[in-house]
Amino acid sequence: MKTRKDDAVKTGVLLPFPIHGEALLVKLADLLRSHVGDNGPRRDPFLFSVSGRGRLRIDRVAHVDFNPDEAEFRAAIEAVPKTRVILETTDFDALVDFVVQYVAARVAEAKTLGTAA
Repeated sequence: MKTRKDDAVKTGVLLPFPIHGEALLVKLADLLRSHVGDNGPRRDPFLFSVSGRGRLRIDRVAHVDFNPDEAEFRAAIEAVPKTRVILETTDFDALVDFVVQYVAARVAEAKTLGTAA
């Protein structure tokens, strides 16, 4: 026999669980750590550390900030002195692609130069 309680459960609304930008940065850091493993460069190593203020430090010249007011990510890489490559986006997938390309290029460079761990 069906009860009103059963009907209420079936018609309930599922609300999305909010995922904050800082939590996404922690997930990105974990992804990068597992992707790189021990293959990172020994000289100028990766950091993959997240601060409490919404910043993921990738290495000494690259980081990602999360601006909660705009729900926007800002990745900055100092390519050469006085030259910065910056991506500002609300699209987390685009951010991940950008950062993974940078990290993969650094790993490949370290392997080519023989400076990988």
